[in-house]
Amino acid sequence: MKAIFLIPLLLTGSYLLSQNAIKFDYDAGGNITQRYVQIVNLKLKNNNQTKDSVLNFSVYPNPAKDNFYIEGPLAENTKEAKVLLYDINGAIVKEDFYYGTKKSFPLNGYITGIYFLEIKYSKKQSSTFRILITE
Repeated sequence: MKAIFLIPLLLTGSYLLSQNAIKFDYDAGGNITQRYVQIVNLKLKNNNQTKDSVLNFSVYPNPAKDNFYIEGPLAENTKEAKVLLYDINGAIVKEDFYYGTKKSFPLNGYITGIYFLEIKYSKKQSSTFRILITE
């Protein structure tokens, strides 16, 4: 069973139209097994509409116990993305890099709680995910 939620966002004054899609996969018991996020940014210039980038990142499982994974392509002309994991207070607890192929992040030594994962793929673009780490 699959569900798709669309979150449209129009930033006025910046000529940027952004639409995010979040898709969940469920198991037979109705539990979320995987989450997909699609980010589409369209730049509007001189009344012409051009597609800037489409990024599909998956961050799973969520909640996570031992590891979580990042998977998905990077934007064109991007070789790496900086990955930052923040605790609930906003302190950076882990820094790493993502190169466009599936990557595992071990969670040894992290206490149970809510964390925020930020994937910075350019100076002006990033994706943020909320991750629940369990015992």
